[in-house]
Amino acid sequence: MTLLRALSMPFHLTSLLFVGIVATFLAVLSSASGPMILIALVGTFILVSWLNKYAFAQLEQAANGVSDAPVASLEMLGPFGGVRPWVHPVLASGMLFLMSVESTPGRVATGVAALLLFPASLGALAMTHRLIDAINPLALWRIIVGMGGTYVLLVAAVAVVAVCGAGVQAMPVWAVIRYAVLAFLLLCLYTLVGGAIFVRRLELGFEPRVSPERSAEKSEAEYARSRQAMMDELYSVVKARDSARAGAVLQRWLAESGEHHLHTDVPTILGQAMQFPERRGLATVARTLISHLVQVKRLSLALTVLETVSPMVADFTPASEADVVALAAYAVPAGKRSLARAMIERWVKYAGDAGLSDALRALRAELA
Repeated sequence: MTLLRALSMPFHLTSLLFVGIVATFLAVLSSASGPMILIALVGTFILVSWLNKYAFAQLEQAANGVSDAPVASLEMLGPFGGVRPWVHPVLASGMLFLMSVESTPGRVATGVAALLLFPASLGALAMTHRLIDAINPLALWRIIVGMGGTYVLLVAAVAVVAVCGAGVQAMPVWAVIRYAVLAFLLLCLYTLVGGAIFVRRLELGFEPRVSPERSAEKSEAEYARSRQAMMDELYSVVKARDSARAGAVLQRWLAESGEHHLHTDVPTILGQAMQFPERRGLATVARTLISHLVQVKRLSLALTVLETVSPMVADFTPASEADVVALAAYAVPAGKRSLARAMIERWVKYAGDAGLSDALRALRAELA
């Protein structure tokens, strides 16, 4: 997931409806007066907590590689159900209070520090779930270093959101529009930080729920289970001494699994076949592997199978003369003349001298 894809989350219909609902109610409550002010303050507090929790939920969705906007459930209403979403509003309130009592240089320094550290503080809290890490210098430094150049983009985004928010506040627009823009900017900022965490997950040491690495790991685990089921079936057929069916089981697996799995399939299958109690089963597996590898032009891997099995199975030969010719022709320029010569002689011993092809006769004469 890219940053742009993460940033699309606030534009989802679910998110836009949430912004509209919150902005409408905030606008209504902001117009309250007289004895209704107390009720309006309580309602505003509830709505702000809802917005805050929803923004943090979007951050966590983006950080975990999910691009769909979360549902704004009623459980998010009120101040309960999690402390983390309240950490930065509290810090922001403290910062604003500090700036109100400071001199101009102090206010500038505090504002710049908040601008530079806010993405790191938000990211540290989202990643570690420890409240103290929101102000832990070591945790903040890890985030900044792990983000690399992306952190500059996040700081710039915080500045843009701050400027846009101040501009909207100063504009003579309807209150509902003002609150909608402010809420939308908040969601965009939180989502952008979450997307940056996902994009830089490896550098940050963060393991999201959904990622290419986890998907590949899950896919590989499922594939390994399927391969083991095939090996169990193969072993049962080998025990029944049905070599033809054993070869068919393995050939079907190799044809269906694809060439990109051969570099792991061949060593794994051959390694398990070497544990078979009877060498006949190992020979069947090796011949099937070699035939398939020759067919898909993976001659180096086929030659490795031959070299591995030959010392273990007496007078081992590939399944066909075509396989012998292909392997011998590959082995000679690879500097394995003795291996090619021994393989050819074993094939001649097995099949006889009378029906040899011209290609095999030529190779035999060359190696004599």
